[in-house]
Amino acid sequence: MPTSLALAPLVSGFQAQTLTATEWTHQAHIAVGAWHVHQLGPEDALPRLRHGIRRLNVALGGVNSEVAGYHETITAAYVTLLGDFLARYADGLKADAAVARVLASPLAGRDALLRFYSRGCLASTEARRGWVEPDLAPLRASSLYGGTFTATLFRYPGKGGWTFAPVPDGCTPPVTHGWGRTPTHADVDGHAWNTSVWRGKDGRTLLAVPAAVRGAKGDGDQVLVRLLFDTP
Repeated sequence: MPTSLALAPLVSGFQAQTLTATEWTHQAHIAVGAWHVHQLGPEDALPRLRHGIRRLNVALGGVNSEVAGYHETITAAYVTLLGDFLARYADGLKADAAVARVLASPLAGRDALLRFYSRGCLASTEARRGWVEPDLAPLRASSLYGGTFTATLFRYPGKGGWTFAPVPDGCTPPVTHGWGRTPTHADVDGHAWNTSVWRGKDGRTLLAVPAAVRGAKGDGDQVLVRLLFDTP
């Protein structure tokens, strides 16, 4: 995975068409794409990435055809998601830090687009040749987070201590509000409400579960939690 120190030569190598096939990995694609979107915005980044990827494919001995090489829908979908991710979760960060945040997110995973497209759709000639709308879900970076999991409740000690459900790593997006807060729609054992998760100084992410939601359950009891961060 490219680090901030490797980002500059990676981008310059892409632009100069000097990257090797070994260097031009999936992570390199994401890093180069994120840098261009950060610097230029999605609208201007897409044609530059389209042109650069096509040229680099040829420079590496490949071809751009209806069955191989450049894929318009994959490229354009990633550019859309990168623009949304950077606006939501990396606003104000410099390029190195913003790209590092992207690379540490689910957006850098190889199967990220399968949240939005079926395999059959992406494998089609139409999708490779031109833009095809997602057939599973709208392209929103927030859709990459959330999920359903079982958590063991714990109560902070002391009078009036809150009861929390720990949230697994990778389930929540970067902090979006002050005091380590990120709004979410939560469901615990079938009781749903709009709330927030909190990122503590120790790095843990916690969901406060009020008594009205958990009922008789308390410290040491298990609950089924579903979190949704999918907002327009």
